[in-house]
Amino acid sequence: MKKIMLVVFFALIASVSAAFATTTEESDIVKTVGDLGTHSNGNIGYFGVVEGFKTPTTYNVVYVDLTTEGGKAAYQLLLNAKIHNQKIRRIIYENDPTNPDNVSKLKLITLW
Repeated sequence: MKKIMLVVFFALIASVSAAFATTTEESDIVKTVGDLGTHSNGNIGYFGVVEGFKTPTTYNVVYVDLTTEGGKAAYQLLLNAKIHNQKIRRIIYENDPTNPDNVSKLKLITLW
Protein backbone atom coordinates (compact mmCIF):
# COMPACT_ATOMS: atom_id res chain seq x y z
CA MET A 1 0.00 0.00 0.00
CA LYS A 2 2.86 2.39 0.84
CA LYS A 3 4.51 1.68 -2.51
CA ILE A 4 1.30 2.51 -4.39
CA MET A 5 0.90 5.75 -2.44
CA LEU A 6 4.52 6.73 -3.18
CA VAL A 7 4.10 6.01 -6.90
CA VAL A 8 0.91 8.09 -7.00
CA PHE A 9 2.62 10.89 -5.06
CA PHE A 10 5.61 11.06 -7.43
CA ALA A 11 3.35 10.82 -10.49
CA LEU A 12 1.36 13.78 -9.16
CA ILE A 13 4.54 15.80 -8.62
CA ALA A 14 5.72 14.97 -12.15
CA SER A 15 2.41 16.02 -13.69
CA VAL A 16 2.37 19.33 -11.78
CA SER A 17 5.98 20.00 -12.82
CA ALA A 18 5.10 19.33 -16.46
CA ALA A 19 2.10 21.67 -16.24
CA PHE A 20 4.39 24.60 -15.43
CA ALA A 21 7.08 23.88 -17.97
CA THR A 22 10.00 26.31 -17.80
CA THR A 23 11.91 26.81 -21.03
CA THR A 24 15.36 28.31 -21.55
CA GLU A 25 16.17 29.91 -24.90
CA GLU A 26 19.57 31.18 -25.99
CA SER A 27 21.00 33.64 -28.49
CA ASP A 28 18.19 35.20 -30.48
CA ILE A 29 17.19 38.69 -31.64
CA VAL A 30 14.05 40.51 -30.50
CA LYS A 31 11.53 40.76 -33.34
CA THR A 32 8.58 42.53 -31.70
CA VAL A 33 8.00 44.42 -28.47
CA GLY A 34 4.62 45.75 -27.44
CA ASP A 35 2.39 46.82 -24.60
CA LEU A 36 -1.19 45.62 -24.22
CA GLY A 37 -1.95 48.46 -21.80
CA THR A 38 -4.13 48.05 -18.74
CA HIS A 39 -5.70 44.63 -18.63
CA SER A 40 -7.76 42.71 -16.09
CA ASN A 41 -4.42 41.17 -14.98
CA GLY A 42 -2.67 44.54 -14.75
CA ASN A 43 -0.37 46.23 -17.22
CA ILE A 44 1.12 43.65 -19.61
CA GLY A 45 3.87 43.86 -22.21
CA TYR A 46 4.97 41.21 -24.67
CA PHE A 47 7.83 40.32 -27.01
CA GLY A 48 8.68 37.89 -29.78
CA VAL A 49 11.98 36.70 -31.22
CA VAL A 50 13.16 36.26 -34.81
CA GLU A 51 13.64 32.48 -34.74
CA GLY A 52 10.53 31.81 -32.66
CA PHE A 53 10.40 30.02 -29.32
CA LYS A 54 11.29 26.35 -28.75
CA THR A 55 8.12 25.75 -26.76
CA PRO A 56 4.98 26.87 -28.62
CA THR A 57 3.52 30.02 -27.08
CA THR A 58 0.19 31.75 -27.61
CA TYR A 59 0.58 34.19 -30.56
CA ASN A 60 4.33 33.31 -30.57
CA VAL A 61 5.04 35.87 -27.84
CA VAL A 62 6.06 35.82 -24.18
CA TYR A 63 4.30 38.19 -21.81
CA VAL A 64 5.93 40.53 -19.28
CA ASP A 65 4.20 41.73 -16.10
CA LEU A 66 4.67 45.51 -16.12
CA THR A 67 3.16 46.00 -12.67
CA THR A 68 6.42 44.92 -11.00
CA GLU A 69 9.78 46.69 -10.95
CA GLY A 70 11.45 43.57 -12.36
CA GLY A 71 8.96 43.43 -15.23
CA LYS A 72 9.54 47.11 -16.04
CA ALA A 73 13.32 46.58 -16.04
CA ALA A 74 12.99 43.51 -18.30
CA TYR A 75 10.76 45.48 -20.68
CA GLN A 76 13.37 48.26 -20.86
CA LEU A 77 16.03 45.66 -21.70
CA LEU A 78 13.80 44.27 -24.45
CA LEU A 79 13.20 47.73 -25.93
CA ASN A 80 16.93 48.44 -25.85
CA ALA A 81 17.70 45.08 -27.50
CA LYS A 82 15.13 45.78 -30.23
CA ILE A 83 16.39 49.30 -30.94
CA HIS A 84 20.06 48.26 -31.09
CA ASN A 85 19.49 44.86 -32.75
CA GLN A 86 21.23 43.28 -29.77
CA LYS A 87 21.19 39.52 -29.22
CA ILE A 88 19.48 38.04 -26.20
CA ARG A 89 21.87 35.82 -24.29
CA ARG A 90 19.25 33.87 -22.36
CA ILE A 91 15.46 33.91 -21.91
CA ILE A 92 13.66 31.81 -19.33
CA TYR A 93 9.88 31.71 -19.51
CA GLU A 94 7.13 29.60 -18.03
CA ASN A 95 4.27 28.15 -20.04
CA ASP A 96 1.19 27.76 -17.81
CA PRO A 97 -1.43 25.49 -19.43
CA THR A 98 -3.71 25.86 -16.39
CA ASN A 99 -4.15 29.53 -17.27
CA PRO A 100 -7.31 29.96 -19.40
CA ASP A 101 -5.31 31.95 -21.97
CA ASN A 102 -2.37 29.48 -21.89
CA VAL A 103 0.12 32.35 -21.88
CA SER A 104 3.88 32.19 -21.40
CA LYS A 105 5.34 34.51 -18.77
CA LEU A 106 8.89 35.85 -18.69
CA LYS A 107 10.99 34.73 -15.72
CA LEU A 108 14.49 35.94 -16.70
CA ILE A 109 16.25 37.70 -19.54
CA THR A 110 19.92 38.51 -20.07
CA LEU A 111 21.53 40.32 -23.01
CA TRP A 112 25.01 39.97 -24.53
